[in-house]
Amino acid sequence: MAGITQFSDLIRYMMPDLPGYVEGPTMAALRAAAREFCQRSKAWTLELPAIDLVEDLVEYDLTTTEDAIFKGIKAVHILSSTDVGIVAAGATTPTAFTVDTAGPPIKGHFTCTSAPDTTTIGKGARIVIAGVTYRILAFTAPGTGTNEVTLDANPGTGAKTITTVRNLDCTDGMNLEESDYRLLLPSTLVLNEDYTPNEDITGGLVVEVYLVPTPESNGLPTWIMTRYSDAIIWLALHRLLKRSDPDRSMYFLAQYNEKLNESMVETAEEIGA
Repeated sequence: MAGITQFSDLIRYMMPDLPGYVEGPTMAALRAAAREFCQRSKAWTLELPAIDLVEDLVEYDLTTTEDAIFKGIKAVHILSSTDVGIVAAGATTPTAFTVDTAGPPIKGHFTCTSAPDTTTIGKGARIVIAGVTYRILAFTAPGTGTNEVTLDANPGTGAKTITTVRNLDCTDGMNLEESDYRLLLPSTLVLNEDYTPNEDITGGLVVEVYLVPTPESNGLPTWIMTRYSDAIIWLALHRLLKRSDPDRSMYFLAQYNEKLNESMVETAEEIGA
């Protein structure tokens, strides 16, 4: 059922089995079915926008624009950081960044009298230019002289002072174990004290969550509806037909359970279980 996002769009597929269709109870059954399916299958996952780590802070509020509540944490990734020198020790030439191509992509360069440390500066690192942090998308350092950099945003025209380069490639961070954090409902992530940040890191916390639609929600993202709308319909029909047609109700329950089991296997495979 590609392109469907609203529960009301599912009703037409239910009508042949609902001769006594009433909109209110049908919508209520669809909402409840969607909530139960997402809760049991853990199919609805979402990586939240990166959160800034704050020195000595272990509690972080999680937010989403989806009409949903947090049901659990799938993964937590903390970026490590290391300040690295733009130029080798003893170099005295000031380093400044200049935009060459406004992009996209945004390309520029800086020059120095000694070669940068190419073992620590790489794709995914951050560079602080005139006090603003940018993500490095590509970095080419032939040695002394011109060093080409591609950024995720434009720092503006003219030479800008480079304050710091931070090696914050995600591959250099760490995926936390479940014992290293907890979700304090409704929406607070609490890190284990062993992972208390010892500095501020822009975008240093990446969290992937499990979501469940709110009781008042009118739909789900298209990708979930495309894959799992049948399961939601079958569970709703099971509940709506319990009294009027018990045999048909049990048939739809069996169909739902089969689809639920398939989705749970898919979820387990995705998280490596």
